Amino acid sequence: PVAEVKTACVPCASLTDEHRLSPEAAQERAASVPLWKLNDDKTQLRRSFIAKNFQAALEFMNAAGVIAERENHHPDFHLTDYRHMEVVIWTHKLGCLTENDFQLAAMVDEVPVSYSPKWLKEEIARNPTAEPFLTGSKTAGAAL
Repeated sequence: PVAEVKTACVPCASLTDEHRLSPEAAQERAASVPLWKLNDDKTQLRRSFIAKNFQAALEFMNAAGVIAERENHHPDFHLTDYRHMEVVIWTHKLGCLTENDFQLAAMVDEVPVSYSPKWLKEEIARNPTAEPFLTGSKTAGAAL
């Protein structure tokens, strides 16, 4: 299963306070991007994983960066311990989540990832509903 992806984000220049998602709306919308988690105050989306190696993490970050640049909607990328990747998305202009953030998350989910096999196995055990998103032909490059 793949989340429905719009072709483009709304330009930030046209975003106003009425585009803000309430915490309740963000919680409801989060179901459409099961690889992502909301932060405690529901103002950011976060996705983290362990890549198979440093090169796999860089390849993901570069491919996701191309999408972010195309959409002019830029997440924070955190690469630590050479293969631990975290992506954080929110609408910087408003300091909260908007529909754009969920659209970008769905687009980023289309980027193939070579996961650490150990991490992938543990993640599926923790969150079985995420398995189709982690192991689908478009979102995983590692076998168990």
